[in-house]
Amino acid sequence: MIFIYCISPLASFGFFLHDAIMKEKRKNSRIPICLDIDVTLPSGGRYTGRTVNISFGGFLATIDKFPPCDRGDECDCEIILQAGTKRIPLRFRCTIIHRQKRRTGFQFLYIIGLDSYTHFKNLMILNCEKPEELLNELEEHPGLSIENDNRKTR
Repeated sequence: MIFIYCISPLASFGFFLHDAIMKEKRKNSRIPICLDIDVTLPSGGRYTGRTVNISFGGFLATIDKFPPCDRGDECDCEIILQAGTKRIPLRFRCTIIHRQKRRTGFQFLYIIGLDSYTHFKNLMILNCEKPEELLNELEEHPGLSIENDNRKTR
């Protein structure tokens, strides 16, 4: 007897998505969400892109024409929320942790401003399937520091 298994592209995407979110071994779960970003390098160069996924530890983004950078290079990043015509930038200091073709992984060093943190936390909670698990994760691994007036707090 011969069995033939056929997996549709959508089925494999669903499996990948489930595998990426539900079986994540990292400290922070990733939420697949596309938002505009602005990245400013120490050289002053400014680049725009879109997030692929976000966690409380960092994000993965696609950025066109992003110049060569080394792992560990620091930069300023803004994740842009849009509320009608209002633009709400969530400001972070990040380090580049990997690059593959057009995708770049950023790790948060700290978030700039309590308002940015509040908006970011709400964004994460409102866009995840299990908010209570995400809050438990955040309690176990707070990680993200908030910088106000040149002071960092946790």
